[in-house]
Amino acid sequence: MKEIVNIFSRHEIKYMITDEQRKEVLRGIRDRMIPDPHGLSTICNVYYDTPNYRLIRRSLEKPEYKEKLRVRSYGTPNEDSIVFLELKKKCGGVVYKRRIELSESAAERYMRGELTSEDLLKEITGESDPQIVREIDYFKKYYENLKPSVYLSYDRCAYFSKEDESLRITFDKNIRWRKENVRLTEEPGGEALLQSNCSLMEIKTASALPVWLAEVLSKAKIKPSSFSKYGRAYQSILKETLESQKQFEAINVFKEDEIEERTGKENDEYIWKHIYHRSPYYSGLRNQYSNSANSWSADSSGLLLSHGSL
Repeated sequence: MKEIVNIFSRHEIKYMITDEQRKEVLRGIRDRMIPDPHGLSTICNVYYDTPNYRLIRRSLEKPEYKEKLRVRSYGTPNEDSIVFLELKKKCGGVVYKRRIELSESAAERYMRGELTSEDLLKEITGESDPQIVREIDYFKKYYENLKPSVYLSYDRCAYFSKEDESLRITFDKNIRWRKENVRLTEEPGGEALLQSNCSLMEIKTASALPVWLAEVLSKAKIKPSSFSKYGRAYQSILKETLESQKQFEAINVFKEDEIEERTGKENDEYIWKHIYHRSPYYSGLRNQYSNSANSWSADSSGLLLSHGSL
């Protein structure tokens, strides 16, 4: 069985591929790489962030240096199962991962502030390095108010090179996320991030890609793509938030007292400015798409509708 590594640095290159491209890659690597002895596994993660998502917002800006903190399990754990509290950093294109092993219960209590770093040192198991505990504790105190923000799970198949132990390829499918029930002990599930016929492939290596692997990728017409699971989930959260805010603003527009204050063209101007964020109001709009103000109405959610084809 392959030894678990808790400290390492490597390059991680991501590719969005179809099922057909995945088959092509597997044909190309079958003589040089072997499957992970664990086979297909479900990886579960809880990402921690500030209430205003400072960490992922920073990450999506693609800075030279970025970092994140998560708790990971292989399969759905119970409170006594061993999980990994991971500090993941990326600088200059190199990924550095440092993690400790501990029980799910201890990890959750520590992140809630119920355990100190000294308490955590008594909880770690396996080959965990006490120095990493101090690094994680510094990270937690520096960002303050970290909370479980997103749950992410996916089904992974991994392959290792016969010639280079640092070379690894993973395929992730069925990537799901949610912002409710953000605990590892809850069953996997949530909203899908990818289409059913797609996978996220990652090549992880401590050095450059071997020529033979580059040829496999070229033959399958596979090119690198920028993709963050947590980043994509955050974008969905942001979209939902903006849509909810727009609906709230639209509903307020049609409150009875406001309609009494703004009628006809004046009301259209208010809607155009505050809901569609366009200014100044285009006076020819009504004539272009309709002949009367009555062609505008609100649906059940309060959103402005046009009976024309705007």
